[in-house]
Amino acid sequence: MTQFALTHLPAPPVARQIGAAVHRTSLLSAEGLMERMFSRLFHGLVYPQIWEDPAVDMAALAIRPGDRLVAIASGGCNVLSYLTQGPGSILAVDLSPAHVALGRLKLAAARTLPDHAAFFDLFGRADLPGNAALYDRHIAPALDGRSRRYWEARSPFGRRIQLFERGFYRHGALGRFIGAAHTLARAAGTDLRGFLDCPDIEAQRSFFYAHIGPLFEAPVVQALARRPAALFGLGIPPAQYALLAGDGDGDVLPVLRQRLHRLLCDFPPARELLRLPGHRPPLSAARRGRAAALSRTHRLRDAARERGPGADREPQPDRGARGRTRGEHPRLHPCSMRRTG
Repeated sequence: MTQFALTHLPAPPVARQIGAAVHRTSLLSAEGLMERMFSRLFHGLVYPQIWEDPAVDMAALAIRPGDRLVAIASGGCNVLSYLTQGPGSILAVDLSPAHVALGRLKLAAARTLPDHAAFFDLFGRADLPGNAALYDRHIAPALDGRSRRYWEARSPFGRRIQLFERGFYRHGALGRFIGAAHTLARAAGTDLRGFLDCPDIEAQRSFFYAHIGPLFEAPVVQALARRPAALFGLGIPPAQYALLAGDGDGDVLPVLRQRLHRLLCDFPPARELLRLPGHRPPLSAARRGRAAALSRTHRLRDAARERGPGADREPQPDRGARGRTRGEHPRLHPCSMRRTG
């Protein structure tokens, strides 16, 4: 059975960590004010889940048993995916202590819940009345004290763990952003849930052109999208917003439309992939190329190590983990999630 050991690393206060990573300009400037509004989000939960594709990472990194990795904790989805490849350890770091607590909750749940059905009730459904009881009975006794304090903290609506009884994925900055998007769409006469009924890519494209594309013409959507703070819920800081707008000659709106079009119109319905046991979504040619290039880079690196440091270049530091010199620790630290045994 896979076992995990969790280790705290020393760190400066959360506010100072986040400020050092995000704040670039003076508080007295408009941009500086937006930076501080954005950094404030990371004091709490931003991503209840994360949709970045771990299949690309795993293909590029070619993770092998015994490898040691460093990853952003985020919603914990990718870190747990990497663990299926059997690395020696993963050091998961994040600006938000809430993301670290979520990752630890998932790891403890995987160890202690009685079966897959219980795990799916907690993290798949995340809205069932008995989920807090699952936590109390199985997970809490195996969870570290810091994470227990986070999930058992109280608000006027009950303990934080009870979010898993009220639709956990509707919470956090990302969940609230998605909820607001649904509200705006309904106000314009579009029920975005209809997209889930599309049987194939052609139907998805028809739905996009008929119902989603026109939303970008709505004055309220245009006004909101052109305000950097409106995209904070996606985890896009002011500096990244400026880069996105640069791709659209200063206007972020066509960039957002183009990327949403690609997401909704270029990939088959998830249900078609889920019908095939063990099937993974196909990688586009561009993504296969990026993965192959990264994989070649790692193979060349390993070959150079085998030849010795003097073969092609000056000696390099001994790196026991990708991107980290042995003995060093990342500056953004809150925890490590190590797989052993």
